[in-house]
Amino acid sequence: MPDMSTATPRQLPRAVLRGLIARQALPLVLVGLMIWLLRDSAAGLDVGRVLAATRDIPAWSWGAAALATLVSFVAIGRYDAVIHRLLNTGVTRDTAQRAGIAAIATAQTTGFGLLIGTLARWRMLPQLSLRQSARVTIAVTLSFMAGLAVIGALASLWLGAASPVPRVVALAVLLAALGGAALSLWPPRRLLRAQLPPLRAQAAILGLVALDTAAAALALYALLPAAYMPPAATFYAVFLLAFGAGLLGATPGGVGPFEYVCLTLLAGVPEAGLLAAIAGFRVVYYAVPGTLAATLLIAGARRPTPAAPDPPPALHPAGPDTALDPVLRHAPRAEAQLVRQGELDLFCDEFGAPLALAAAAGQSVIVLGEPLCHRLAPARLLDLAQAAADHRNRTPFLYKCPAPLAAAARRAGWRVLRVSDEAWIDPARHDPGHRDCRRMRRALRKAQAAGLRAAEAGAVLPLAEMTRIAQGWARRRGGARGFSLGRFAPEQLHRQRVFLCYDENRRLVAFATFHVARAEWALDQMCHAGAAPPGAMHLLIARAIEAAARQGCPRLSLAAVPRAAPRWLPKAWAARLDAASGAPGLRQFKSSFGPRWAPLYAAAPGRLAFCLGVIDVIDRITRSEARGTAPRERELPS
Repeated sequence: MPDMSTATPRQLPRAVLRGLIARQALPLVLVGLMIWLLRDSAAGLDVGRVLAATRDIPAWSWGAAALATLVSFVAIGRYDAVIHRLLNTGVTRDTAQRAGIAAIATAQTTGFGLLIGTLARWRMLPQLSLRQSARVTIAVTLSFMAGLAVIGALASLWLGAASPVPRVVALAVLLAALGGAALSLWPPRRLLRAQLPPLRAQAAILGLVALDTAAAALALYALLPAAYMPPAATFYAVFLLAFGAGLLGATPGGVGPFEYVCLTLLAGVPEAGLLAAIAGFRVVYYAVPGTLAATLLIAGARRPTPAAPDPPPALHPAGPDTALDPVLRHAPRAEAQLVRQGELDLFCDEFGAPLALAAAAGQSVIVLGEPLCHRLAPARLLDLAQAAADHRNRTPFLYKCPAPLAAAARRAGWRVLRVSDEAWIDPARHDPGHRDCRRMRRALRKAQAAGLRAAEAGAVLPLAEMTRIAQGWARRRGGARGFSLGRFAPEQLHRQRVFLCYDENRRLVAFATFHVARAEWALDQMCHAGAAPPGAMHLLIARAIEAAARQGCPRLSLAAVPRAAPRWLPKAWAARLDAASGAPGLRQFKSSFGPRWAPLYAAAPGRLAFCLGVIDVIDRITRSEARGTAPRERELPS
């Protein structure tokens, strides 16, 4: 999908306009219904008393209403900025806030919010097409209505029997909101292909809706007759209902539905005083901001700046770009080649220089492993990871990071935990006769007795047989794994060192692949057929160690082994956790080669962020059905 930060043609698609106009049919019907319901009240209305009540509103009430209106529109602007970040539009925060305030102030004054809001944003954001502006407007409207429903349900439950909303309706709304939060944590991707907003974005939306509506309610509340002001909480609940009815009606300023709800539910306030307050509210909250917004729309967008003054760190898909070859070749860890498999992105600084491997997943921006550059200071990487996560309404999470980076995170106040240990070997100094390699020697004797032969693959690979073995291996393990564990990727084998194991009948029974960098080989995949004789995998690793020694490779990584389950867990739970991770078997296998062990850590700025990051990593590793289709950061098509 194209990046929305690039310019798009600004022709006016008739189909988009027809769709927006068609959506106003229902609001027009609602307007007619409200006029019919209010016909008796309108017939008996004493306009003189309403005007007199308006003149009796003190100056301090007007000042309080104006100040509350200002607070409300500040929240509106920040709300628009959150939506632009969610949709990855490329619009800067200040520009998004300015356009959002202008669009909403105009739309709520003139009515027909979808149509007017779209056209206003299209006018204020020349880098977006009309279709893109419509999508932003629809996202703003739907998410605001969802937040309004949740805030209204909470207010209704707090009021209890005095609430105009049935308790069962309020509970249903809150249950739906909790369901949305749960789906954001662990989405059923076979049923839900779209990526739901992160919890942090949901919380920001909810908070800004609460601030916006509370300030708007205060603007009206301050204009009511002082002697007849209802309890603030009761008034806020009624205001939410009236405000929502006005939005659904899509009439100018909510005229009709708003008055009907207020007159019905605020019976204790004299009709003349209530209508006078509503009239003053429409001047302060609608007419004045609408006039200022019209001025902004006439002036149009500001001249675009050459670049954002503080561009955030970015995540870029690597793809087949051969320009990355030198970067990955000279990376400290060969595991950086994982970026070629399509499940990780390159984490780049504000100048576009690649720093590390990362992925925006669920609630987190996961930064994987060691930085790509030796010279990058750990504290600098932490700051950039925090900035990248903030820009995406997420929290940063370091996974499988080395000890120096973990130490810097601990000094910064992050939550740090040792999660795995990496087994590695110096091929030139590896001694198969060492006492720590006795299990390896036994396995190699079994392989020799079974007639197995292993060697590095040539230029032509038996891809069909390798694919069959890899698929069978995945089925026996309950599904393919990926993300930080890598995956069988035939299109990337030409970049790897591949070792094949054949039985005495020259049938392929196992293979192993290694990522390659200048200073390291790193184990990627080990797969064997279900009927492979014992010792096949040991034989493959032994041949790889010998080949690495001949090539002068200073370090061969056998990859990481998860830590065993904590001892404080119940034994049954610990056994299930170890069985799911395969930690005991992996540690036993890799220990047979007499490796050295290096601790690897996970880190996040707080316990909650740490727990969410763990959930996101498990989700990306284990759910193979999302492989190749896992949703990335949202981009709006033009």
